[in-house]
Amino acid sequence: MTCLRFSVCLLSVTLIGALIGLGKIGAEEPGRDSVQPFFAFCIETHDAKRRDLEQQARMLKELGYDGAGHNGLDQVKERLSTLDQVGL
Repeated sequence: MTCLRFSVCLLSVTLIGALIGLGKIGAEEPGRDSVQPFFAFCIETHDAKRRDLEQQARMLKELGYDGAGHNGLDQVKERLSTLDQVGL
């Protein structure tokens, strides 16, 4: 019986939390601050057009990404620098 009470209590708390969360959806003014950042991931220099790091950074900025996650740790300073230059 204790297990059943615990399950009912846990379900109730979960449902209340979900309802509170639903009440917050749409409550904010739509805008850039209310959107989660969107990052490109697994970026590498062997794409179909053989873009270098600078070209890729510009392309990601133009596409609206907020940042990028590169594969590997080679050229880390250059990778970070090219992203910083375009504001990612």
